[in-house]
Amino acid sequence: MLFGPAHTPGITYFKDIFELLPGHYAIYSNMGLITYKYWDLKTAPCNDDENTCIKKIRKLVMNATNTQINNETISCMLSGGLDSSILSTIAKNKSQNLNTFSIEYENNKSDFISNNYQPTIDSDYVKIMQKHLNTNHSNISFNANELYNLLVPSMINRDMPGMADVDSSMLAFCMAIKEKNTNICLSGECSDEIFGGYPWFYDKKFINTQDDDGLNFFPWCLSKNIRENLINKDIISKNEISEYIDYNYKNTLKNVTFLNNESEENKKFRKVQYLTIKWFMNTLLERTERAANYADLDVRIPFADYKIFEYVYNIPYNLKLGLNKSTLVPIEKSLLRKAFENDIPKEVLNRKKSPFPKTYDPKYLELVEQEIKIILTNKNDTIFKLIDKEYLTEIINTKRTKLN
Repeated sequence: MLFGPAHTPGITYFKDIFELLPGHYAIYSNMGLITYKYWDLKTAPCNDDENTCIKKIRKLVMNATNTQINNETISCMLSGGLDSSILSTIAKNKSQNLNTFSIEYENNKSDFISNNYQPTIDSDYVKIMQKHLNTNHSNISFNANELYNLLVPSMINRDMPGMADVDSSMLAFCMAIKEKNTNICLSGECSDEIFGGYPWFYDKKFINTQDDDGLNFFPWCLSKNIRENLINKDIISKNEISEYIDYNYKNTLKNVTFLNNESEENKKFRKVQYLTIKWFMNTLLERTERAANYADLDVRIPFADYKIFEYVYNIPYNLKLGLNKSTLVPIEKSLLRKAFENDIPKEVLNRKKSPFPKTYDPKYLELVEQEIKIILTNKNDTIFKLIDKEYLTEIINTKRTKLN
């Protein structure tokens, strides 16, 4: 709850059951279980200029995508964003009869509310890319009831609480794609984490939240007080909460090394990027992997290629964000945009990042609130050993925060 949507790496919600960390392997023998780390991001100098970075990034992304395609029949998830548009463009060059899929919600045109995280609606940009590439496109639409009804199955499938409607919509999306006689599909995930696509990489509102010693700072968890107040005070104190967050922050970053004479700005960017990759990205990968497995769909993620990460991780932050003497305003994923600027329509190329779409249908929130009100009527419900019932009641009654 404190790190949501991420969870502490290596730990599950089940007593004495643990998960093997990414980049590790295990050997079990009569000597017991021994785990080894075989890969991690390593700090190394990068003296390439912008043009060299752009050329190398283009080659790395092309190679990673073509390796994932591997002469097989591939389809693509197409959101009209930069990442999925790049992959669809590469895939189209390999298969002239390319199938693409997008997700949309009923009444989304009228319900959509622009915000910093999701400033634009996907459908307009999907049409631009579909027309540009001339793909066989399917627009898959869901309503509030369908998403709500998949909340529990998606959580059970994931083996833990996750990202609510974002989990259920991904599950529905994968199932619908599979029903179209599709076996393999490319996804544009994992680009934002390495190329600098999230607001916390460049927005001072997020950056300045970080204390000098990094205390209590996971950049996607700015609603810390709400999370703390939701937890039953009988099981953990606020001091213990702060200690737990602080421990995990420092325990993660102890693996990060810095270059001699590395600027403070680059150190801060490197730390935030490492946290994002180790916590946030793993959560998104797990969500997609479990939903795809449920649907018997093979979803491949070229941007997660380790060669891309090894190189881009060490590119100085000012190059990643397009900052130079003439440009002082950061541009998210600047290098990736420039690497494919001749392949993608300008409207899509210059589109501000928009995440996996959420529904803005008020009916969905009403359904969730109705379910919670039913739970609140049961004084002995096990959930109240963990959740502060009075605070949850206050949220529902005042609608001070959205629960979707």
